[in-house]
Amino acid sequence: HAYEKLRTAYMHAVKIGLSIEVCIALATYVLAPQITLLFTFSEGAARITGDLIVLLRTMCFYYPVVGFGMFSSSMFQGTGKGFNALVVTIFRTIVLALPLAFFFSMERGLGLSGVWWGIVAGNVIGSAAAFTWAVLYVRRLQTS
Repeated sequence: HAYEKLRTAYMHAVKIGLSIEVCIALATYVLAPQITLLFTFSEGAARITGDLIVLLRTMCFYYPVVGFGMFSSSMFQGTGKGFNALVVTIFRTIVLALPLAFFFSMERGLGLSGVWWGIVAGNVIGSAAAFTWAVLYVRRLQTS
């Protein structure tokens, strides 16, 4: 019942995750062409080079919030609320990312890049929701 320690550990993990993911996002964005070469070395795969660079650079906008969703799910699991972690994952990936990918690609006419932006938007919104829910959950634990 050391809820203050739970809050401190959770927030510390989120802050460290944010720092690490910002660095990874910057490196991935800058090195996207070089990373792409690892996967498009063959002549047949070379045709997807441009799309793969766009994918890597678009996904970089999601990386900084990975920790918010991931550590929120982990905190729920660690406190015996595994179902909450499942709800967070389903909400982020199926309820948000899938329809937003369709919306941006088909309804907004962005094509393949719309799929990437839909995935990013769904994951950012889902991670923000997970973080909010987790903070409120910990706060409720502390007051009960």
